[in-house]
Amino acid sequence: MHLIVEITNSCPAKCSFCVVKKERRKKSTIEIPTFTKILDLIEPSKITISGGEPSIVNNLESYVNIAKTYGSVTVVTNCFNPQKIIESGADFIQVSLDAYGEKHDESRGIEGLWERCVYVLENTENSFIRFTLTDSNFDDLRKLKKTFPDKKILVMPEFFSGVSPAFLRKVKEEKLGILPSRCPARRQIVITAELDVLPCPLYRLKLGNLIENPLEAFEKFENINQYPCGREYMYMENY
Repeated sequence: MHLIVEITNSCPAKCSFCVVKKERRKKSTIEIPTFTKILDLIEPSKITISGGEPSIVNNLESYVNIAKTYGSVTVVTNCFNPQKIIESGADFIQVSLDAYGEKHDESRGIEGLWERCVYVLENTENSFIRFTLTDSNFDDLRKLKKTFPDKKILVMPEFFSGVSPAFLRKVKEEKLGILPSRCPARRQIVITAELDVLPCPLYRLKLGNLIENPLEAFEKFENINQYPCGREYMYMENY
């Protein structure tokens, strides 16, 4: 099972497309004892540590070390604290980008963030890029591919407004990155910083809460249908 744990809700960025609602970006953080209990409960073979922004959590390395006793660990980051990410000990580092150069700083609302992302990508062999594709940033994706030809680029269509299928086909034709191949529902489980259980980090359907009703949450998870978000067009298996 692939477990995604959003260890914190807090994030210094101001992304317009963020799936975590601004009103929920309070200072909620899963502490180490609770994090360990989640791992014991799920028994995952693959763990993704995300947020919010994991690099603002003081003891990120401790979360990574504990998770590595269960399986491979990926940290998802906007590189706000680049050195902390590099020193986290994660097996893989997923760098979130959605534009190129200063345009990325403007999109995220943090001056100098682009340079921090470049620093992480250039100083790690285990890093890759996750690019949020919209109808207005296709050229940025081309620039990224040219700048980082040896880095894997995962291309995720922007969730709320969607992306023209023509752009998705161009990504495939030009070999600019890897598009999502199939719906992850039932193959991954998401635990938020508030201990809510979700089927997907993008589709924020609350199935239950680990404190309030864990049995109900897991029962709903087992019975969820494919494409619960109704966005089949996002997956290349449908082309």
